[in-house]
Amino acid sequence: MSHAHQNRETRQAQVLTWCTDAFGHEEANSLPQRAVRLLEESIEAAQSAGVSRETARRLIDYIFDRPPGELGQEIGGVGLTLLALAEVAEVSADGEERREIDRVLSKSLEHFTARNKTKNDCGFLAAAAPIENATRAQIDAAIQKLHALFKANPGWENAEVDYGICINCARFIQKEIGGRVVGYHTQDNPEAEIGDDGHDFLLVGSFLVDVWAYEYTCGRPLYDLINRGDEALVRRLYGPREKWQEVKP
Repeated sequence: MSHAHQNRETRQAQVLTWCTDAFGHEEANSLPQRAVRLLEESIEAAQSAGVSRETARRLIDYIFDRPPGELGQEIGGVGLTLLALAEVAEVSADGEERREIDRVLSKSLEHFTARNKTKNDCGFLAAAAPIENATRAQIDAAIQKLHALFKANPGWENAEVDYGICINCARFIQKEIGGRVVGYHTQDNPEAEIGDDGHDFLLVGSFLVDVWAYEYTCGRPLYDLINRGDEALVRRLYGPREKWQEVKP
């Protein structure tokens, strides 16, 4: 039976099985590594549609100067824009996907294992940077470590670092697990409930970490931005994401 006749959920699971067989379990199931491969194919599609190198570079800088979005929604956005591109190009997105899966599965695993190794050797192995994908346990451990400092010295008397300042809390967690410190000025983000003049906190993977707000104002030290309930609460406490800006060291 041709794989082209299977429904998309079946094809999705089958493609991951193929990735595991070709690339190994760790790399196949690495979220940032799968995203690197999506980026590669997206750039190739844009190139074939006439997008210039200069435009692509400017767009990458524009995107990475903003806080990351919610992964599920962004995947939906990829699907939506793919359908629009396919319609303008007068091709069937579903049909092309089915044909590509059949083409790939008709070749040997060794062929793609070798191609993948060549790309990895060129420096495109995102799995080699695990600090960008800290586990929940690592994040929890970092939060507990900072919380212990609050309990030991709540007034920060004679402390080397005053963690009563929000950016110092964010930098402490960043040093432990990676991520990006972001923030806002209240005048630019009036919908946010946290911070008198402004506020800084940490984004790592799909999580927002804010021990300072937990200790001094309200809320929790950790939010999962993929969780719809957490996302709505974050929107109320921190305002819209487009108002957040990365805080450079």
